[in-house]
Amino acid sequence: MEMAVAGPGRPSSGTVRLALVLMLFSAVISIALVVMFIRDYATYAESAVRAGHNVGVSAARVRDDIGIQHQIDGVSAAAFGLLALALLGTAAWARRANAGRVLACVTGLGQALCCTAIMAWLSLNISLLDTEGVDAYYDETFRVQYAAQPGWVKVLIPTATALLPLLGITIVILLLLPSSNRFYRKAPAPVPSYRPPPGYGATPGYGAAAPGYGAPPGYGAAPGYGPAPGYGAPPGYGAPPSWPAPGSPPPAPPGYGPPPSGYPPPGPDDLPPGYGPPPPT
Repeated sequence: MEMAVAGPGRPSSGTVRLALVLMLFSAVISIALVVMFIRDYATYAESAVRAGHNVGVSAARVRDDIGIQHQIDGVSAAAFGLLALALLGTAAWARRANAGRVLACVTGLGQALCCTAIMAWLSLNISLLDTEGVDAYYDETFRVQYAAQPGWVKVLIPTATALLPLLGITIVILLLLPSSNRFYRKAPAPVPSYRPPPGYGATPGYGAAAPGYGAPPGYGAAPGYGPAPGYGAPPGYGAPPSWPAPGSPPPAPPGYGPPPSGYPPPGPDDLPPGYGPPPPT
């Protein structure tokens, strides 16, 4: 059975941590802008009616202005709401995976571009409305609406206009620094190690004796073997003949005994041809 040994942990990165904090801060500003636009959507009609009454414009002009402002407030609130959700989601994902970092960079770029465009347009619109002599109704509407706004709204608009684009660019730069690359680098695979299953001892190493096995029950130890027994002379054979000592005359050949009874001794005629009696001495 193999068990995975935990590899080295992911290194900490201050740049990634700072980028995530800035993303959360940007999300908080975006949520505050959503609240501001929702409040403006709910209160603008009253400000427009009062301004129209003060300058004496027609009710149709006031209704058209209210409809246009409601569209602007609705689109702006939806845009900053989506931005806040994107920042929160990608910040949570960027803590764990490189894909989250890629989406966080895309969100940061979108934040820088969209917020620059939206807040610049709103600031330009406010500055034009604030210019006296262009349109008396818009001048009065701006004066009445600005007077009715709480203090945090008056601070939020210029603050968000300046901070959100800078925060978006800073987030992208922080996530692309080398220290952030080390944070998102894939960790080495864990090294497997062998661990014996429960109930089994450790595997004997080289040089160590393997565990012995006792004799099976009912069997004694194997009998030992003594020296091999000597071999005697084969049955029916006598002792081997003794050989004379060196330098002694050879022994006489064995003689032939008398022929068996009933047979006459061989005569000269019984010899084979070419063999006669021995010469006389």
